Amino acid sequence: LPPHVACPTTCGTGSECTGIAVFDLLATKVKTGIASRRLRPSLALVDPDTTRTLPSEVVAASGFDVLCHAIESYTARP
Repeated sequence: LPPHVACPTTCGTGSECTGIAVFDLLATKVKTGIASRRLRPSLALVDPDTTRTLPSEVVAASGFDVLCHAIESYTARP
């Protein structure tokens, strides 16, 4: 595959370092995760300046997403 360069536009999601995507087919209300090493970006360009102009609601939602993933990781059973 050609190089996959990720350019995150929000903070905290970590999508630039994962090989997982979510497929959502709205017409049939079907949503599933897709995991593959081929989906993992080969390079990430992370520029914190891109988040300076985000609306406060987006920053808050990103922070809440990070918190939820942290709680999920802490409470998950092996």
